[in-house]
Amino acid sequence: MYQRYDGLPDVSMEDRPKKNTKGKKPAGVRSGPRKQKGELQSTNIYAGRSAYYEEDYYGDAYPPDDAMTKRTTTQRRPSQGNPPRSGNSSAKKRKKKRQQRRMIIGTLVFLALVAVACVFLVKSCSEPVPVDPAEDVFRSAVTINGIDISGMTVDQARAAVTPGLDYTFANIAITLQNETFSHRITGEEMGVTSDLEALLLTALSGGANQNYYTTLSFDYQMLDNRIAEINASLETGPTDATFKVNISDSGKPEFEYTEGTPGYGLNIESTEQLVKDALESNQLQAVLTPQLTMVEPQVTVEDIKAHTQLRAKFTTTYRAEGYDGLTEEDIQILENRAFNIDKGADLLNGTVLRVGETASFNKIVGDRTEERGWKLANAIIFGNRYNLEAGGGICQVSTTLYGALLRGNIEIVYRRHHSFPSDYVDKGLDATVDTGHIDFKWKNDTNHPLYIFCYITRNRDSNRKRDITVAIYGEALPENVTYKPRTELIEEILPGEPEIVYDKKKTEDYNVVEVEARNGYIIDVYLDKLVDGKVESSELLYQDEYKVITERRRIGTIPLATPTPVPTKEPAQTPVPGTESMP
Repeated sequence: MYQRYDGLPDVSMEDRPKKNTKGKKPAGVRSGPRKQKGELQSTNIYAGRSAYYEEDYYGDAYPPDDAMTKRTTTQRRPSQGNPPRSGNSSAKKRKKKRQQRRMIIGTLVFLALVAVACVFLVKSCSEPVPVDPAEDVFRSAVTINGIDISGMTVDQARAAVTPGLDYTFANIAITLQNETFSHRITGEEMGVTSDLEALLLTALSGGANQNYYTTLSFDYQMLDNRIAEINASLETGPTDATFKVNISDSGKPEFEYTEGTPGYGLNIESTEQLVKDALESNQLQAVLTPQLTMVEPQVTVEDIKAHTQLRAKFTTTYRAEGYDGLTEEDIQILENRAFNIDKGADLLNGTVLRVGETASFNKIVGDRTEERGWKLANAIIFGNRYNLEAGGGICQVSTTLYGALLRGNIEIVYRRHHSFPSDYVDKGLDATVDTGHIDFKWKNDTNHPLYIFCYITRNRDSNRKRDITVAIYGEALPENVTYKPRTELIEEILPGEPEIVYDKKKTEDYNVVEVEARNGYIIDVYLDKLVDGKVESSELLYQDEYKVITERRRIGTIPLATPTPVPTKEPAQTPVPGTESMP
């Protein structure tokens, strides 16, 4: 910016002009200061004459400082024939050097100030200016998406910019299309969002004359889900193998399988990338032709058969018809109980339990009431005796199901035993239920759905009896592996003396057993794992305790009336012909 100061011009002795005694100019010497090439023009009127004095160039003989002060404003410029005073010339040279030093120092100070200012500006740009979004307004000539928001608050700017964004969002449409199908993917289905909120704060803390533009973002997981949904809806998509269950007259399940068919579908991976590339290149409205590929069925008949194997089953027996020696009332109760068992089996039959799902027996079968078609039969009440209740006998259905689940090694969530043992299953292996009170629950802890079938067949040993069977289909147990529950009697408790209740309202001939005596039992229940028919391991599941029940008898106390004797006449003797009378 500034030319370097190199001192006075260097003039050699040979180049010095000779003194002209006649008052004429030396040849080649001008009357004014001489301007050298590349050198600033000096304003010193004596600068061009300093070459006359050898001591100025080759020595340090400068005149004393007071010589500089002897000249006044009235002194005339010396004639061209007389050389200038050496003292004045040296003082001016020193003055010029000081001025140029000041100029250099000033330049350096100026450059330092510029550097400090630059550092301050850089620091101020790197650190956001604190703003108040609730009160501050945008500076002049600030735009977002081409909309001038100068002087607006954040809320006003948002309201001004949002309609344009909403319009953009609503018009985003990527169409997947070929000769056989056309499906549209909207911005909403791709979870489109913008950085407007962050951009508002950035613009608020920025300077004037700034233009900002929002950036769109997409949820690629939502995009993947939408493409998978489109692929699943294609008419040319594959058809998985299926099956249905036909129930025979006896209630036994029969599986009927149908093979799947291949189809043509989207190449999911390449289609996702195709849409992503369009969005990232700002093609928000595009028609794309995805690559198709042949798709085989995901589920085959072999797959279904592998996961609809008989896992376990269990059977119990009940009497369905009366027999000689029963009263009409007892026969009716027995038949009602058989009806309830048949009804419960029908409601349970065909139950499907998905992976991880918990099932409730009471929810599947429903409340047992007369209004819902259930009949009156014996059921345990108060924990010690039978009474006629709607749905009596349904516990045999839940107990049979429990036996099948144990043998299938299925998780039991909740189960309770009866107040006293049942006669159709071993002690400790029953499962009681009661409407609105006691439930039986289990969970599918396998890797595939469970199919539960419950059917009734006639007993082989007696025409008056029937068998109820629960069969569980699903993922088969490992090969040659079976499970079997086992019980162990820990203690049997005998009841004590009967409890007699004397009834003052009954006569002495009233003697009725209200509660039958029943032994108490403590039972341990194990689940054995058998491999090739041999026990490999045994697990203690729980311990059941059936409490002892003491007989309770009610006897009347009112004495019977004594009957009045009635006199009788002695019959007359009839003589026997041919016999003689005795004396």
